Amino acid sequence: KVYDCLVATNVKPAVISRVFDIVEQLQALSLADEAILESVFKPHVSHLLTNLSTLVARSKGNVSAVVDVLGRRQITILSELAPYLSDGTQATMLLELFAPLLRKPHKTVPEKIKVDMTMILCSLFPLIPELSDADGAIFGKAYRLLSQLFQTLRSRPARIALVKAFGRLSELQPSITHLARLMDSLNAYSTKRLEEPDFDRRLTAFAELNDSLYKSLSCRDWLPVIYNMFSFIQDPLELSIRSNAAGALKHFVDFAAEERGAYEDTFLKILLPGIKNGLRSRAELVRAELLTVLSHAVLRCTAIAALQEMRVLLAGGDEEANFFNNIHHVQIHRRTRALRRLAEFAEQGHLRSATLAEVFVPLVGNYIVSTDTLDHHLVNEAILAMGQMARQLSWGAYYSLVQRYLKLAKQKDASERVYVRTIVAVLDGFHFPMEEAVQEEEATVEADEDADRDVEEVPEDQETQEEGSAAQKPPVDASKLARIQDAVNGRLLPSLIQYLEKRDETEDSLRIPISTGIVQIAKHLPLEQRDAQITRLLTVLSQVLRSKSQETRDLARETLCRIACTLGPPYLSLMVREMRAALLRGPHLHVLAYSVHALLVHVTSGDHASTFHTLDNCVSDVAAVSSEVIFGESGKDVQAE
Repeated sequence: KVYDCLVATNVKPAVISRVFDIVEQLQALSLADEAILESVFKPHVSHLLTNLSTLVARSKGNVSAVVDVLGRRQITILSELAPYLSDGTQATMLLELFAPLLRKPHKTVPEKIKVDMTMILCSLFPLIPELSDADGAIFGKAYRLLSQLFQTLRSRPARIALVKAFGRLSELQPSITHLARLMDSLNAYSTKRLEEPDFDRRLTAFAELNDSLYKSLSCRDWLPVIYNMFSFIQDPLELSIRSNAAGALKHFVDFAAEERGAYEDTFLKILLPGIKNGLRSRAELVRAELLTVLSHAVLRCTAIAALQEMRVLLAGGDEEANFFNNIHHVQIHRRTRALRRLAEFAEQGHLRSATLAEVFVPLVGNYIVSTDTLDHHLVNEAILAMGQMARQLSWGAYYSLVQRYLKLAKQKDASERVYVRTIVAVLDGFHFPMEEAVQEEEATVEADEDADRDVEEVPEDQETQEEGSAAQKPPVDASKLARIQDAVNGRLLPSLIQYLEKRDETEDSLRIPISTGIVQIAKHLPLEQRDAQITRLLTVLSQVLRSKSQETRDLARETLCRIACTLGPPYLSLMVREMRAALLRGPHLHVLAYSVHALLVHVTSGDHASTFHTLDNCVSDVAAVSSEVIFGESGKDVQAE
């Protein structure tokens, strides 16, 4: 009856918690006393397991129900009771429930819960007769699940539990026994030292795999091997493990190039996404190792279009000019040259948006850090390369890139100045034509939502969008054009101006350069929206001229001069009016006169003189400023001095 409380309708968490207390006490007592185990615990264990399984089934799809305190206790109890399981349908149901949870990231479902779930799987497998059918759906599901976990589970208890579960699966399916032995050796831990891998066994297994075993593996056999290699290649400390893992992946690439068919499918669905994901690693040694695998794949897999566009980066077999060899070269100037070449190839349209966004943007982003920690020439080249790549990105990737660096800039760390320069470079590369106003009703709600992507996420479906040189052509789809317009006007520009507006004397000089990038984007908007955004920007910059810091005022003045040249004569009178509205009294009047004079001198001298040949529309404002500084209050102040 107590166990039935677990599945009562509308049962409160406090009741479930109390029942769990009773179960835990019974477990502890039955371990100490054999009589309690036989007379009290065992007779009702199947009933308890049925109720626990029902409880787990109720939480289906609700991750928080598994991750909270009760959920964790429930999984722990279930893992201890799992050896008593005897019902095959229950076992199949639990396998179905655990599979999606085990695939969730560690932030959502902690690794400790996954270890308990993996231990439960060890007890479930012998109860599911369908697992003996190698071609069955259930065996395929369990096999793929365990294979994937070899990449994500890192701790020693997790790896040991996983190897054990794989061993149990191989007992039911003898065709994978050789793989189970290989997994056991590749994940062996030292019996003498805590947490230390057993390098002798591991390196022997690697030697066997890379020398002969790889030739006899079928495409399905490669699955757990590939996922294991992705886990090992992420180890920045052990060179031997890393290089052996890269060697095994290269063997698979050779199969994909020669055999095609299923090998090529596995390469495109598992290996290539895994490499792209690994290139986001913070560890340079890990990225370098993965790039050697990618370089090998570009060289060998001539039939895969996604790789062939990167072929230009191999420089026709010239090792000295090969991008993949040089981007992490020990000599800094070789890295700089590699970045320059990448920017050139991107500019020529060789690389599609998907390739740039998934491979090269995260790769180059590792060099966009404070110049205190990295050579400033390398940082400059990385920023220029990022700007060039931005010109080829499709809208989803472009927008997420701007948002990512805006988010980083808001953290106010030592790299803020570098992030702002990167934002300006990316904004300068804005290439989406929006000059024509589009009717609001043409834009679909779904498309609008689609534009507001997660900052860290790079969309996978960009491959189907127009990319490379096609990105310069105006999008034909009116709803897509309206979506971009709406995102720029409603989200992108407001977020940039909001960042610029933050009042902080010490950091104003870091943020002001973003204004030039904002103007570059605003120029592409239809006239009505353009004027609203530019007016708001000029208001913010005019307010900055009130700053007490000479350096900040000088920077704001120079920025206004640059913006005036970018926007042309029609906006000059608006600029002077905004400055007059911001600088109204006292010393500000002197700043106003000086700034207006500097602006007029800048636009009427040098190369700009031909553009600004008539200034009639701002004469009245200039005259008012001049008369004030000569005959008004500020003029009297000067005379008094």
